[in-house]
Amino acid sequence: MVANDGSSILSLIPGISLSKDGKEQHAFIQIINGITAKTNYYSFPIEEFSFSKKEFAIKIADNYFSKDSIIINIKDDNSIVSGKIKMFNQVKYKSDRLINTGIMGWYRFVPFMECYHGVVSLTHSLKGKLIINNEVHDFKNGRGYIEKDWG
Repeated sequence: MVANDGSSILSLIPGISLSKDGKEQHAFIQIINGITAKTNYYSFPIEEFSFSKKEFAIKIADNYFSKDSIIINIKDDNSIVSGKIKMFNQVKYKSDRLINTGIMGWYRFVPFMECYHGVVSLTHSLKGKLIINNEVHDFKNGRGYIEKDWG
């Protein structure tokens, strides 16, 4: 997400981490500041992760991510992160080809790729604010992008 004046650039990454043996599992939210390059990683019990099989929607504890909104409410010993962002005027990726290779092109068919990649919105408009430890990131009239990875 990029603020209209470029003063804030944030990436929010919700996900889960599963070890190969299944013994280590947790959900997470990673926030990357594109101006300072600072990364914050918030870990949650795997039981606090849920997702929709019908649409792009993820919930981790009191945090929600979808194609049209983000709600953040994180409090730990070192951070307080809160806010709501609305996304609208999404531009979806479309393929005119007979064989839809998606955004990855022919790499989609490489059998040893570690994950799959999809684009939810190539670009869209933003409105709303995120507050990270009393620092306000205002995304009114900002621009965004949403991708997803799995595998």
